[in-house]
Amino acid sequence: MKYTMRGGEAKIREMEAIGFVRRDGLYVLRKNLPKSGFFAELAFLPGTDSLDVRVYEKTSGERYAIFDMPGASGPFVSAMRDEVRRIVDDVSGRCVGNADIREKYVSYVEEAFSCRADYPWENTPDYCVFRCGNRKWFALVMRITLRQLGLEGDGNVSVVNLKADAEKISAGLVDRKSVFPAYHMNKKYWITVLLSSATDFDFLCRLTERSYGLVSKR
Repeated sequence: MKYTMRGGEAKIREMEAIGFVRRDGLYVLRKNLPKSGFFAELAFLPGTDSLDVRVYEKTSGERYAIFDMPGASGPFVSAMRDEVRRIVDDVSGRCVGNADIREKYVSYVEEAFSCRADYPWENTPDYCVFRCGNRKWFALVMRITLRQLGLEGDGNVSVVNLKADAEKISAGLVDRKSVFPAYHMNKKYWITVLLSSATDFDFLCRLTERSYGLVSKR
């Protein structure tokens, strides 16, 4: 299963410092998955911004194919995917030099609104949502291409979809620099905000608070 690293391409020196070793043109790291009898192998191809993750049984060395099946569910495989996601996020945080503020933002939301990131879509493990007490989401964090935002370039960026006041959206809230028309959602009521240093973090927090307020009233 492929996971996008937060913020872009990792630095090789930092990857080697945490245990990645070069093998057949890739940089590979093996991590045990606690209390499972399995280990994950993370492979990084220089020049990309993703990790290819495979899971193997410790005793037999056989690949655990269920991990890669989008339709597979249940507490065991879900817990395994959560642990792998945590490992990937740790690698990203320690090895990617960037202006991406996704991790800072996720930590802020979890603390400010006392909720945990939920990863509901197995085929898009980089997407997470934050929900109000009514179980409706007020923030959808994604990693999409620049072109999906209407920008030039072939890179990927972290963004968050937030609900906003319709009159403010129509009055110029969308500047197409840090705030964009909502990606894949109703553009009348939602916006997409860039999770990078191009976005003022205090402004981002205020937008998130407003989104929470609008959604929690429903």
